[in-house]
Amino acid sequence: MRKEEKVLMEVYRTVYKELGIDLDKLIEDGTTREDMWFMQYEMSLERQEEILNDILSKSKLNKYQKRTVEMNYWLGCSPKNS
Repeated sequence: MRKEEKVLMEVYRTVYKELGIDLDKLIEDGTTREDMWFMQYEMSLERQEEILNDILSKSKLNKYQKRTVEMNYWLGCSPKNS
């Protein structure tokens, strides 16, 4: 797994953990293979940005890699905004 993918997974795990969800368990049981599974969950845009920015600031990624993670987070399986 590339560095960017590892950081992205850390962001997803942190966001879903805050919602009381074990992302790894969802991956294992096949939930994440269902269409739009992530739309069942909701978190404020502000809180998602805080988590994303906090993890990115601690990562050792360059500016381009950080932007890649950020774009993939918002286009991927992030919870809907409340």
